[in-house]
Amino acid sequence: MGAALASYFGGAARVWFGDYQLAFMARGLLAFVAAGLSLRINPPSQAPRLTRPVAA
Repeated sequence: MGAALASYFGGAARVWFGDYQLAFMARGLLAFVAAGLSLRINPPSQAPRLTRPVAA
């Protein structure tokens, strides 16, 4: 769905403005936003480890 929308709006930008520059700039801006959002993802915390083994 995302690739289809990007292709459609890229073509629409080409028709409206005569070139693809706006589409490429918008795509680059969205890539920076996505990279910034991915940096905010925290890894899951790990359970505390036992200091000595438990006898079975």
